[in-house]
Amino acid sequence: MLEPTRAAIAVLAFFVLMVSAAEGQPLNLSDTAKADIAKTIRAHGFNCPVVVSAGARGEDPYGKVFRVRCGPASRSGTWDQFPQFKVTVRPSGGAIVAPWD
Repeated sequence: MLEPTRAAIAVLAFFVLMVSAAEGQPLNLSDTAKADIAKTIRAHGFNCPVVVSAGARGEDPYGKVFRVRCGPASRSGTWDQFPQFKVTVRPSGGAIVAPWD
């Protein structure tokens, strides 16, 4: 597993701050934050051209959990090829990324 870049760590820290949002509610992310999260997902070997949405989903034994939906970089892309991802922000600032089951 690759560790995220410094920029991605800053975005993941932002995620942690947003946990106060109601669980399941979408987070209001800037375009920069979305780009950095997509970069983190790609660094873990997954296809995520752009982040479309993200929402807090509580905690698991590894940290704070977020459900992230990726989509095509252009409107002409096909949504079916982009799974949703479980992004777990670890207390250390790192991230665990896996397809959402």
